[in-house]
Amino acid sequence: TDTVELTDLSTFELLAQKFASIYKTEVEILGTHKYQTKLSDAFIDPSEKINIIVYDINYDSKADQNYGVFGLFYNADCYKQSSLNEQYKSNETQCIYVDSYFLSNYQNMTYSTLAHEFNHLLNFCQKTIIHGVGYSTWFTEMLAMLAEDMCQNILDISDKESSKGRLIDFIKYHNYGFTTIWNMSSEDKTIAQMITLSSYANTYAYGAYLVRNFGGFELLKDLATNQYVDEEAIDYALKNSYNKEKEQIDSFSNSSLYFHQVFLDLIFTNPYYSFNKKI
Repeated sequence: TDTVELTDLSTFELLAQKFASIYKTEVEILGTHKYQTKLSDAFIDPSEKINIIVYDINYDSKADQNYGVFGLFYNADCYKQSSLNEQYKSNETQCIYVDSYFLSNYQNMTYSTLAHEFNHLLNFCQKTIIHGVGYSTWFTEMLAMLAEDMCQNILDISDKESSKGRLIDFIKYHNYGFTTIWNMSSEDKTIAQMITLSSYANTYAYGAYLVRNFGGFELLKDLATNQYVDEEAIDYALKNSYNKEKEQIDSFSNSSLYFHQVFLDLIFTNPYYSFNKKI
């Protein structure tokens, strides 16, 4: 295949600057990677700085590429190599990966990906390294897309280039829900793409609605840093952070009942609707 090479150092310098611009905000609200204690000695000590590794993820770059992986976080890098089985390799540092093709051709979406993947790293530190708990895909992806949402203005990117750009797919596929669809798969490429798009879109839509209506940054910080995951983390955060002057929404199940009202409202509103249930 045709390859795309990055030779201009300013591209990397700007990437580093963009990451530096969101670092403090993400850490203050979504938890630090510089943990003081860790549940197991199998984990590495926290890094002084986050490494951003740019390469052709999946080795699939070509001149007309319009679909693929923008970035990723690999949790094995947070383990000492000596604690892993031979089939897993660790860089033994806190790092995130960015695709070289998309960095060269879709800069703003790549910057949003920085916020997303950094949150995956923070989520792993807060939930697994510190508290020793694993989480469902929908939960960590919800937090990662909320990180994109939160950092959008700092990065100076449009709605379409941020996690809000997924709301178009929420309008199409909201009936598939946002928790169990992550476990679906299909050999049919069209169905597989629908599953991927709806998984991200519906999960983000619920998270955006939840945070905007039931606690804002206080709720988001609690979700990201408390000792629970998934529905239990939401139950705990709603009980802790919820403004009692509003309706009594104190659990994941209660919030889901209100969330269904968004489906009807979307018919009459802008695709980048802010998920305010009082509309």
